[in-house]
Amino acid sequence: MHWKTKALIQNLIARLPEPPRQSVYHALQRRFGGAELFDPVPQFRAGIEMARRMVAAGGDPTGATVVEVGTGRRIATPLALWLAGAQRTLTVDLNPYLRADLVRADLARLAARSGEVVGWFREAGLEAVPQRLARLEGLAGAELDEILEATGITYHSPGDARALPLGDGEADLHVSFNVLEHIAPGVLGPILAEGGRVTRGRGWLLHRVDYTDHFAHSDPSITMVNFLQYPEARWRRYAGNPFMYMNRLRVDDMEALFREQGLAVLEVDAREDEAARAAIEAGLPLAAPFADKPAAVNATADSWILARAAESE
Repeated sequence: MHWKTKALIQNLIARLPEPPRQSVYHALQRRFGGAELFDPVPQFRAGIEMARRMVAAGGDPTGATVVEVGTGRRIATPLALWLAGAQRTLTVDLNPYLRADLVRADLARLAARSGEVVGWFREAGLEAVPQRLARLEGLAGAELDEILEATGITYHSPGDARALPLGDGEADLHVSFNVLEHIAPGVLGPILAEGGRVTRGRGWLLHRVDYTDHFAHSDPSITMVNFLQYPEARWRRYAGNPFMYMNRLRVDDMEALFREQGLAVLEVDAREDEAARAAIEAGLPLAAPFADKPAAVNATADSWILARAAESE
């Protein structure tokens, strides 16, 4: 589907009341979005990667308290962290998108691939907790409340990630997977500051950010930096709706935002999109403020950012 057609449809659905706005959008995603939208494996493996990076930073997921920003429709990432040993995960979302049918379907898929799950953990140098791995299969047909209780997951929605129900230094890990790019900078700053508060002196913030134009994920006619051509006002006409809002922060902007909240950035593990870099170097017109940035910055596709509250804070 051409990206402008998709933008028009999203903007029209965004005008619907709640309900049925989310139900209509979800149905269209199922019909036209492709099977990958309903595959739990990327989010699940992201949870394994979070546990791996936590260990590499000197931590231990065993018994950890985790905060996840942006639950979405599934709990695949918290499930992976639970299998890695986390004691509890508080997952927070502004909107109550979590769907019991998707959670049960995800559990069934993961249970059917238990051998692969073990392999994914071992590839990361980790071992899934054996008793929890055995429990996974039995949860596939359970009610959502039972699944959450059995896996130590607390779902908080509608919730505000700027004001978490945790004390100072109570969390070991503050995480998200492809969420921060969808939050307005004025809101994102306080969310990161709150992450520093709840992990101060004890843990880390670890976030995976996708910097690409998400319309390009379903329209191969455009590059991953297509959206950098448009001034802000014009871009908001295409993607100012809640289904496709992207803040368009580049990796340098995101790192600066972390630092502005009193966080020490320990690592930025970034990956560049070669086609995007080629398009920029071939003369893709860029709007302000992107025109003044290096091509490598604009062409960054995604990054893992590891940070913690600065010692002086």
